[in-house]
Amino acid sequence: MTRLMIGSEGTLGVITNVTVKLHPIPQFSIIAVCSFPTLKQAAQAVTALKLWNIPLERCELLDSVSVTAFQHYNRNHNRNDNSNHNANPNQNNLPTLFLELTGPTENAVQELLQLTQQILCTDEYNGSNFQYHSEQQQR
Repeated sequence: MTRLMIGSEGTLGVITNVTVKLHPIPQFSIIAVCSFPTLKQAAQAVTALKLWNIPLERCELLDSVSVTAFQHYNRNHNRNDNSNHNANPNQNNLPTLFLELTGPTENAVQELLQLTQQILCTDEYNGSNFQYHSEQQQR
């Protein structure tokens, strides 16, 4: 069964070679969130992070419509769940970038975080409301 593959048109193929890369679980991890005035500035900020060779474990960009839907879902979901992780109702519905930075030591991740914040919050990209969390529950 693992050697069979079914295509989107219903064709059948045989997998003849598979390469698997295993990556170790990172020792330290920090989640960062930053908002931008426009989607273009957010996308340009991600390009800048890549040009600076910031090793991003995860990078997700939500436009303002997606942020609004996410906050709406979060408020409704947490109303039934008695947790304290409610979305901030006063938060602006701006394009938002979600990042995960990882590294072998806590100091290495903190240095990456500081450099990331410096890049995102420049006048060129106008990143704002930069927040980060390292605790597993807050992430």
